[in-house]
Amino acid sequence: TLSPSSATLSPSSARGAPVTLTQSSYIGTSSMPSDTSLYYGCNRPPPTRHVVAIFDKTDQCSGELRLSKGTRLEVLKDVDPEWWLARCLATMEEGYVPKNFVAEAYSIQSNDWYFSDTSRKESENLLLDEANQRGTFLIRDSEQPNHDHSLSLLDVDTHGSPRVKHYRIKKIGDKVCVTSMLQFSSLKELVEIYSRKSFGLAYRLTTACPRPRPPQWDLSRITKDKWEIDRSELTILDELGEGFYGRVNRGLWKGKRDVAVKVLKNGTMQTASFLKEAAIMKKLRHRNILVLYAVCSREEPVLIVTEYMKKGSLLDLLRSEDGKQLDLTDMIHVVVQVASGMAYLENKQLVHRDLAARNVLVGESLLCKVADFGLARIMDGEVYCSSKATQGCH
Repeated sequence: TLSPSSATLSPSSARGAPVTLTQSSYIGTSSMPSDTSLYYGCNRPPPTRHVVAIFDKTDQCSGELRLSKGTRLEVLKDVDPEWWLARCLATMEEGYVPKNFVAEAYSIQSNDWYFSDTSRKESENLLLDEANQRGTFLIRDSEQPNHDHSLSLLDVDTHGSPRVKHYRIKKIGDKVCVTSMLQFSSLKELVEIYSRKSFGLAYRLTTACPRPRPPQWDLSRITKDKWEIDRSELTILDELGEGFYGRVNRGLWKGKRDVAVKVLKNGTMQTASFLKEAAIMKKLRHRNILVLYAVCSREEPVLIVTEYMKKGSLLDLLRSEDGKQLDLTDMIHVVVQVASGMAYLENKQLVHRDLAARNVLVGESLLCKVADFGLARIMDGEVYCSSKATQGCH
């Protein structure tokens, strides 16, 4: 039996000699192109740049393409770091697509089971979702310096309770393997074989773990640079909370995109100061910083439109029954995310000045984002002066 991370497997067909399996030798001739490296499944790059949609996107705006997972596209222009002009190969329709919703065709990133920048703890949170069944799995970049990838697999213990097991994927020459006795030409081949039989894993691989949607930095390509929107585009729904600067409501943008809308109290800040601060916030790009989408500042009350975080504030979570179930590793995971977001702000010479559990918002799988930049100011080196809202210089 193969134990997680370190074990030796001796297949019945091998007696002390490594076995290299290929798709054709195990499941017959495959239509997949022959791999020439760990990452690509074709002998040479296609004559034009092709990508494949790895997420659905049905809330497209004017000039944008509707995406269905698996749609193949030809990239026509990739100058913008976030929006690419592309042509759908099935319909020949052209339009813009968010860069982080597509992956290079035949690349490792195009596979459902590949989670690149995902930690061990994050993989556990994703796999332990109630909707997942035994055998759900993902492959991620390893956190260990001597290993390229790790396999995380949802299993059950002797009492039937779900648990996650992790296996190192080693690279031996141009082969990859969980055990040196069973080597493969690519990660895709490894997944194919272990999907047929466990070969010593806790369970055979059955279903790729649902991949969380990437952050959408803008409401649309148009609002990337023109983010003063008409408030008539917003539908204000239920109230989520209220604080010093105003209340926060769940809302819809153009009836199709979930957003959070902060309604500022009249006279909270001067419009010019607010817009200067909002311009800074709009440029922030970090997975642990709440995304600012747009503002409505031409009349009061001023509205701030941000991404919507389903689980609410960290403070509310900690006080809830779900919060009481968080263990030490969960708490460390939260702290690491908040610290990562704050380090990003420091690198941008920004001071939050109001960091608290109430200003950290939580999404699915314990994703945490630092929010509420009501007192944020650009720093001049390491020295800043407070406004009348706070007293003294620091």
